[in-house]
Amino acid sequence: DHRDLHLSIRRQRQMCIRDRGNIYIQEAEVPENALVARLQALTQANKDLRIFVRGDQNINYGRVIEVMGMISRAGFYKVALIAEAPIPKERVR
Repeated sequence: DHRDLHLSIRRQRQMCIRDRGNIYIQEAEVPENALVARLQALTQANKDLRIFVRGDQNINYGRVIEVMGMISRAGFYKVALIAEAPIPKERVR
């Protein structure tokens, strides 16, 4: 039974880094010093689950890489960055 760690109606979860650099998992803020323990609890320490990370548009890219590094150092090696394509200017009114 393989599941990804990502937010969706399919029991998956996603981690988001908001514009101030705060970390959220499923809309719940997680202090940086509790991130690894929270991920281990949510994944039942299954290091084969994929963890998706999304940063707000205004977040410093270095902060996203820093958090992804923390996750990788904890032994979760299937870490993916979610990116959204910008809306073309001609579609914005």
